[in-house]
Order: sequence, then structure tokens, then C-alpha cells
Amino acid sequence: MYLNKEMKKTLQSNQSEKDQFLGLLNLDKKFIDGKKDWLFYEDESQVTQKVLDVVGSFGVNLLGYKNPILEQYAQKLPHLRPSFIQVSRNTELEKLSNQLISQIHQHTSKENWVCEYANTGTEIIEVSLKIAWLNYNERLENIKQEIYYSINILKSSNGDKKLLLQLEQQLEQLDREKYLLHFDGSFHGKTLGALSLLGNELKTKFGVQQTISCPLDSNKFHQLLSNLEFHYTIINPRTHRVVEKKILPVVGLFIEPLQGEAGVIPIPIATLQTIAQFQRDRNLLVISDEIQCGLWRTGYFSALQSSILVADLYCFGKSLGAGISKISALVCKEEKYTKTLFEYHSSTFGEDYHSAWVANRFFEQILDHSAQIEKIKTNWIYKRLKQFQNLNADIIKDIRGQGNMVAIELNIDIFDQSFITKFFDDLGKLGYLVSSILLNNENIRILPTLSNPYTFRLQPSLYFSKKDLDFFLSGFQHFCSAIRTNDLQYLFGKTLPLQSQPKLNITPFENQTVEIPENSAVFICHPIDSNHMKDIIQLTRGFSNETLNQINLQLIDFQEFTIYHIGKLNNNKGKAIDIVFLGVPLTSASFYDGIRNGNRSKLISKIQNAVDYANKFNAKSIGLGQYTSIITRNGLALQSKKAILTTGNAYTAGLSIEALEKTMRTKQLNPSELQIGIMGAAGNIISVMAEILTPSFKSSVLIYNANPNSVTKTQKQFLQFLKKVRLSSDSSKLKSILQDIRLDTTYIEVSKKIEKYCMASNDIKMVKNCDIIVIGTNSAKVILETHHVKKGAIILDLSVPSNTS
Repeated sequence: MYLNKEMKKTLQSNQSEKDQFLGLLNLDKKFIDGKKDWLFYEDESQVTQKVLDVVGSFGVNLLGYKNPILEQYAQKLPHLRPSFIQVSRNTELEKLSNQLISQIHQHTSKENWVCEYANTGTEIIEVSLKIAWLNYNERLENIKQEIYYSINILKSSNGDKKLLLQLEQQLEQLDREKYLLHFDGSFHGKTLGALSLLGNELKTKFGVQQTISCPLDSNKFHQLLSNLEFHYTIINPRTHRVVEKKILPVVGLFIEPLQGEAGVIPIPIATLQTIAQFQRDRNLLVISDEIQCGLWRTGYFSALQSSILVADLYCFGKSLGAGISKISALVCKEEKYTKTLFEYHSSTFGEDYHSAWVANRFFEQILDHSAQIEKIKTNWIYKRLKQFQNLNADIIKDIRGQGNMVAIELNIDIFDQSFITKFFDDLGKLGYLVSSILLNNENIRILPTLSNPYTFRLQPSLYFSKKDLDFFLSGFQHFCSAIRTNDLQYLFGKTLPLQSQPKLNITPFENQTVEIPENSAVFICHPIDSNHMKDIIQLTRGFSNETLNQINLQLIDFQEFTIYHIGKLNNNKGKAIDIVFLGVPLTSASFYDGIRNGNRSKLISKIQNAVDYANKFNAKSIGLGQYTSIITRNGLALQSKKAILTTGNAYTAGLSIEALEKTMRTKQLNPSELQIGIMGAAGNIISVMAEILTPSFKSSVLIYNANPNSVTKTQKQFLQFLKKVRLSSDSSKLKSILQDIRLDTTYIEVSKKIEKYCMASNDIKMVKNCDIIVIGTNSAKVILETHHVKKGAIILDLSVPSNTS
């Protein structure tokens, strides 16, 4: 199925950008049924296709799709007692709490636990955040009381003034320095509170609580915590001596024993030991987020090794709802639990009878599958994948994971070979292109992780068999072979309308870098039109120009300027400088439509990002090309902290005038005998050229976008033009007439007096009698047609793309 057959559906205005993108990559299958680790959908020919799904609903379906026992249970749901009865006794919830506490007790050998519930994983993270803050505030209050006592003792005895000042400063510092910690690459959800714990830059888009992202390396982590320690002084109420104490001003440390969205990365044992040390010595509150990796996903109830570290809070979710219901749970040490939590946490749909009932059925099922759980503990999937990696070491960079949560990381170098893969990589969606290839060629459903787009996660059910894994490895082997042989039909034929003998435009080696050479001249640009884009990304040649423009508009939010060319230029003394082109696959028409659709601010932000990127590598100069100059109002909407920012407009105008003068000399034409038409007269480059050229010609016609007879802005532009001509050093009939005219009078009076030599209009027909036509507008469309000009006229077109047919 080709993308262009999907365009009408994909480009519907009522679809979200996510749905549109899924349509572009042919990932938007409508699954109609499922069994264990397999899903079914009907293709365009109404033929049922069977797909091996190792996504497992991101860890939800540990018991597989349409588990027959669970389906029997689900049929009973409508006949159970009313579900949403808040402020009442829920016997199923009590049973579930007993089960969770029993399991955590078996796993940790620790007693006295309390449970809380919510609907989703990110919501239970919010609950844990509240408990962490309440805990820390209570600890902080105890310390403040010690300091208050010390301050009052000193004041009452007119004691040491220096110590008194120190104590008061301590109070201010304690209120100011409060930290939430998480690890690099972490993911704990997307509500604002959970986003603050996100280990990548996505959270910078929101005004979330500032947190510290910690390194996974144990030595660096230990150093970080040691640096955070706060030393404070108090007066001991018993001995009345000044003593020094320590506090770790950390509200809580959130960990994932196995980081899912980072690419299935375990916390090193040495780091776990360091956490346990600070938990013991500095009262560090530890929250273990096992929403994805817990509940026997790794073969154990908790993925956290209790022999090394026992967390204070455990968060569970996903599988707990058995693929039927939405429920998450928090298991908290009773000593850390705040009994007044109900004042700060409640949920209309949380703690409902039906979800608790389903969760209890999950426990019944999972505990009945002891053989499968023991098999998960053997890490058999990981071992087979490691063997597979040894056969495909050029394609597969790493295999990681434990139990039924394993990841395949691909070698990024294999994707740096063509502009089409660069296109998807720059979008941050290359992993989804790989997913599309495997789904549409091999009937394998797998998706990349959030923070590592080259890592693909396997989270199958406990029913996942050797036969299933054989099917997966066979299909993945076909994918590896296609990469080695550069089989374009296999890699792109199911999503792009390829030609019969497609060619791949290989990116030069120097373009396969993410760094700009130091002290470069950087040029920020984009393809002129769709044909230009097809020359760069050859596999897009099967699309119509209209379709390409539509795709660009749909992907505009994802695209950023990246390196498209690196070369060298030599000056007249032979000194070389690196020149770098930062490009974005958006055509002039895309920019033009972006402005009309109210996206100017977004586009300027992308250009600013490119400027910042160039400055990061100490670029000497940054040039704005094509619409990047127009859309940023000649760069005035940008800031460059180091490099010189230039539009190059003066250079363009100078070269254009030089070219026009050379042409007239070649044709032996005298400008004083000719009429010149200037279209786009208010534009940055054309307005300058008009001031220079107009005095040399017998007469001139300036064409504006708006009618000067009725639009004040256009009138002002024309009068301003005349003032500049009058101030010029050129001698001409027009200039001499202007000397005797008051240009601060009305436009109508001025235009009548000079209409024989110079006139303003918005009517393109006015250039019909012109011998020379200069055109350069902001429009991305053809404006000047054959019938608009007389035979033999010379046209100088500076528009990008061309305004001339």
C-alpha cells in the first residue's frame, strides 16, 4: 500500500498530528482481534493479516490478548455490585491490598506496609510525589524547631551575634534548597508533576518543578549526593553546646530498576548500593517506579533487588489491570505514610470496585502460572537475542534487559547513508520508520523507546513461546539483510511510491556528523521548491508537488534545521574557511503557507534554534537564505550572541544590478530610453534596487501588493521611496522634479506631478509596456505570465521560487 493512496485520509483536518504521522508511515492498522501475543487486522483487500505484537501495550498485556479466563471474568463485570461508591468499604480493594502487601513482604522480608490507588501510572507517581513532599516537610519542620529554639536561646541571653546571624541564614537556605532527584534517561509519566522527573529535555517545554537528573555511574552519583549535603548548626537543649548536624535536602529519589523509555537500562548494582547507603545514613526517601518493569515482568514481583535495596515506596500499574481495567497501586512503608493523605489525594474513578476485582483476578491468574514465571526468570529471550546479535553485529549494537522486558539497540551508523533516512532521523522519527518496515514487510509490531529512538523494546506476554521468538528473529533477519543489500523496495516500497528502479541519494560522509566545524561560516537555508526537494531526497519523486507540500505542512512541528552540506571556501589569499549549510526539508511554499496559517512564530523559533546551534560551535557568521530572511523580518526577530548575522540582501542586490547592467550593455540598450517595471517594490531587496535603478530609466512603474490609491501603508512606502531617490547622488529628470515637490503632502498630489516618470500601482497589467521587469516578491507562486509582458522584454527574477512562468 503506497502513501499517496492514503493521503486523502491522512490529511483530513480533523486528525491529530499523531494520527497523520501514523498514516504517513502506514502504521495506522485497525486491529480487530487478538490472541496471546498476536493481533489481527483486515488489509485493503479484506484479507485478515496476523501480526506478532511484542509491544504488549507497553507492558500492559502480561497475560496476553483476550486471555480466555479473563474473558470469562469480564463477562461477570456487569453483574457485580455498583462500582463507584466513594467513602465506603470496598472488600475487593481490601483483598487487593492484602495481596500486594503479602507479595512485597515476601519480596523484601519487611513488614508494615500501606496501599494507595489511582487510575494510571502517572497518577500514582503524583501520589508518591505528595507523600515524598509531606515526609520531607515533616522532617524539615523538626529541624526548623531545633533552629528556632537555638535562635530564641541566643536572643534571650544576648548571645553570640555572629552565631545568631548564621542560624537565621540557615533557615532561609533550608527553605530555598529542596531537591527532587531522578536518573538520566528516566521516565515517570507526562502529567506536570511526573514530567519534572523526566530525564530528557521534553520537560523544558513546561514550567515544572526543577529537579536534578543524576548520573547512573555510582561514583558520580555518590559525589553529587555528597555535594548536596547541608551542614547546619544548633544549640543542644540538654548540653547547651553548639553542635553541627547534616541533612540531605532531598525530597525523594525516584528510580526505575529497569528504565523502559531510556532503552531498557538497568541501574548498576554499585549505584543501588550507594542509594542504600544514603537511605540508611541520610534518611533518603526512595521511590521505586515499577509501573512497567514490576509485577513479574522480570520474573519477580518487584524488579528491584531487595538484597541490595528496599525502597520506601513501590509504584505498580499497567499489568495490574490485566488488559481489562485501568488501575495503579502504591505500596508504602507505614512509617513513611501520611495518614492525612486523603486531604491531598482523591479520585472520582480511583479505588473502584470493578478495577480492584479485575486486579485480584490478575493475581489469581499470575500465581497459577508458576511454570511460565520460572521460565521468565531464566532470561531465555535475552539469551536468544544475544546469539542473534552475534550473527548481526554490524546491525545490532546491543541487547539489554531481563525476563520479558528486553531491548534491541540498532547501530546508528547504518542509517546515516541517505537523505531519506536523514529526513526521518531529523524528525526524531527514524525508529518509527523501522517499525513501519517490520510491520508492513514481516507482520511484526515493535516500537522504539521514548528517549532512545534506535532502541526497540520487547514486552511480550508470559505465553510468548519459542515459536513466536523464531518468527520474530526470522523477520528481523530479513530486515538486517535488506539493510546490507540496500533493498529499497523492501525498506521503503510499502510506504513510498517508488519508481521501478529507485536510486538512493547517498549523503556525503562529512554530512553524517552532528557537529559543525569551529569558526565556520554557516548558511541557514531550505529547498526552493518541491522539485529541488526531490533532487535532495530522491525517494520522494513519486509524490506530486501538492502532496509533498501537504506532507511538509503536516510535519512542520517535528522538523528542525540540521547539517545538509559541509565544504570549504578559499579567499583570494588562499585562506580556507569551512562553510556549513543548515537545511530543513521545507520548501518556500511550505514557509509561505506556514506564515498564512499563523505559524510564523513556530518557524522563527526553528530558525533561532539553528542560530543557537551555530553559535554553540563558535560560527563566525550566519547567513539567512530564502524565506529564513523573509520570515524573520531580515533577521530582526533573531538573536545571535556571537556570530555576525546577515541576510546577504545587499550582496544579492549588488550582483543583480551588475547582471542587469551587463545584459543591457550586451544588447546595447540605453536605460534613459527605457521603461522599467519593479514588482514587489516594498520588499527588502527589490526596494533597494528600485532606489538605485529608477533614476537611470526614462520612466518606472512600481508594483505593490496593495492598491496605493486606497491603502495608506502602500502610499507611505511609495513616498518613502521617493524621498530616498531625492537624496541619492544620481542626476536624473525624476530627481530634479522631486527637488521641487513637497513629499510631506498627499500621495495623490505627488503621484499626479510625477506620473510621467514614476508611478505606483498594484495592477500587474501596468508592466505590459515595460522594457525591463525586475520581480522579487514574497509569494511562492507564479505571478508573471507571458501575456503580462511585451515581446523582447528583459526579466530579472530574484524570487525563490520563481515568480515568472
